[in-house]
Amino acid sequence: MFGTQELRLIRYSVKKTIELLCERQNILDPESNDAIEIANDLVLYQIILNKIKGKPEV
Repeated sequence: MFGTQELRLIRYSVKKTIELLCERQNILDPESNDAIEIANDLVLYQIILNKIKGKPEV
């Protein structure tokens, strides 16, 4: 589906997005809607990273 270069680019982008979301989550009230949405997004991004990690060529 995706080549090695594309997967590496996606992996880098997802890691950076996770980093930025974690920073944003730390300054938000844990009970706010934004914090809950970020927590849900982080789960999805982690699933993406795990799928990419399963590719030995990346």
